[in-house]
Amino acid sequence: MASAVGMFGAMLLMPVLFKKFNYKQIIIATSLLGAVSSLIMWCIGYQHFWACVPFLVLSCVPCGAINVCAFAMIGDCLDYMEWKTGTRLTGMGSAIQSFVTKLGAALSTSFIILMYIIVDLDVGSINASVTANPLMMSHGGAVYSAWYR
Repeated sequence: MASAVGMFGAMLLMPVLFKKFNYKQIIIATSLLGAVSSLIMWCIGYQHFWACVPFLVLSCVPCGAINVCAFAMIGDCLDYMEWKTGTRLTGMGSAIQSFVTKLGAALSTSFIILMYIIVDLDVGSINASVTANPLMMSHGGAVYSAWYR
């Protein structure tokens, strides 16, 4: 929920930011904000969940900003192409953006699997040795553990 608030909040702020800053400035600033807030969460420690929530919201701001800026840049590129060539290929822009998104997801997944192979990670042993109580993973976990001690 906190990540959705950060992303959606950034998306709502984009029209105001577009009037004052360009795409590059917005992406760099929000990415730095996300990196710093992630570092602060790491310094606080994940065991202090509620102290990390505001920084979790801030660390998700770049996702919303990048999503909006990507679509805005595609529109600007299509306008530029139409100005230079006289034809507008909106379908081509959408198809290329979809392809690049899927290619990026495939490459990132492949990189993760490659890292598993490089570090010789045995995923089967992790699943076999780790058991989790779903009641302890929820916010009611504190009540559960206090009640059943």
